[in-house]
Amino acid sequence: MNQESFVIADAAAPADTEAGPPDGGFDAWMSVVGSFVIHIVSVGILYSFGVFGAHYVATGVDQVSVISMIGSVATASMMAPGVLTGRLAERIGFTITVMIGAVVMGVSLLLASYASTSWQLLLTQGVLFGLGASMSYIPVLALPAHWFGKKKSIANGIGVAGGGIGGIVISLVVQRLIAALGVRTALQITAGCVSACALIVSPFVKARVPSKSQGMKFDWTVCKTQRFYLHLGGVFFNMFPCFIPAFFLPLVARDVVGLSASDGAALVAIFNASSAVGRVSVGVIADLLFGRANSMIVCNFLNACSCFFVWTFARSFSALAVFAVLNGFTAGGFWSLLPVLVSQSFELKRLPSILGMMLSVSSIGFLCGPPLAGLMYDRLGYMGVTLFAGSLNVIAMLFAVALKLSFEPKWMKAV
Repeated sequence: MNQESFVIADAAAPADTEAGPPDGGFDAWMSVVGSFVIHIVSVGILYSFGVFGAHYVATGVDQVSVISMIGSVATASMMAPGVLTGRLAERIGFTITVMIGAVVMGVSLLLASYASTSWQLLLTQGVLFGLGASMSYIPVLALPAHWFGKKKSIANGIGVAGGGIGGIVISLVVQRLIAALGVRTALQITAGCVSACALIVSPFVKARVPSKSQGMKFDWTVCKTQRFYLHLGGVFFNMFPCFIPAFFLPLVARDVVGLSASDGAALVAIFNASSAVGRVSVGVIADLLFGRANSMIVCNFLNACSCFFVWTFARSFSALAVFAVLNGFTAGGFWSLLPVLVSQSFELKRLPSILGMMLSVSSIGFLCGPPLAGLMYDRLGYMGVTLFAGSLNVIAMLFAVALKLSFEPKWMKAV
């Protein structure tokens, strides 16, 4: 297969040769519901790890840099096998892949409830949960491009908003469950809810244009295109700082500002609430006003500014809340724009495996970002974390600029 079969010269052209997406209807909007719920139980759990992590540190399970590794390993384990889980979804179908992931996520949290050491938590709440989340998350990431055209960013924004809303609800509920019933029971209740919710919506997670290819082999021809590397660079450097605020806000609130664990959980909830709003709002803005590539540039710029000029100098709950709102909103925008931008460049039938491949490579950022930030926190203090996160967003912004210019060299034109 030649290179041109993957890349589309016109950014506005449809990403497949089949009849265009319906841009609405029962199946289309139910796919959005399915995406929304899957994001709640996968990404929402990851965004709420700061609450679990603060409890593990406070009870002496291990030091900050080690505990932060659990959350980053979970996220990396969700992304690293993306090329395989994406290919699996193309091969056996989105629904079955999501159902398998639902069971694995529930089992992982159930096993974590019996863990007593950091390495046991690393294997269960880290590696195993991430693998289950990957099988559920990668298929829904490709869904909007199957069912929507002009409303693609809006539909994806609604779906990925589940990650932010899930983070809000789960952070607050888990904090109360840990305080009232203990961390073991909190994990067991969470395990049951995660599996049940994902299994219920799995029938709605289905591809409109199924892949006709056989086997699990990935077609590496896509790697010969320049635009692939522009997408990959942007995703890679966005992943490093992506979960740093959610993981570190409770710790900063307690150790730097002197706030309570409940205040830390509230800040995570604010971050996730703003992320949910950003995912939908940026999708609307991208489709109706600025364009998707332009919106990505703005999100990266504002995210970096929030780290440099707000988080660095925050020394109160209100200041941390302002940072959580600004950073959460722009971080949510990235997740709203990622799959729809990629779908403008590549064939629809290959979208799950291409997205999965990008996330597989970028999982290095998820794996290394929070632990590196934890190391800086332990050795350099608070400012090391904020400058690290902001600088990585600047690099991601440069890739977004290059990607926009590859679509359209005129700066003011919406792309």
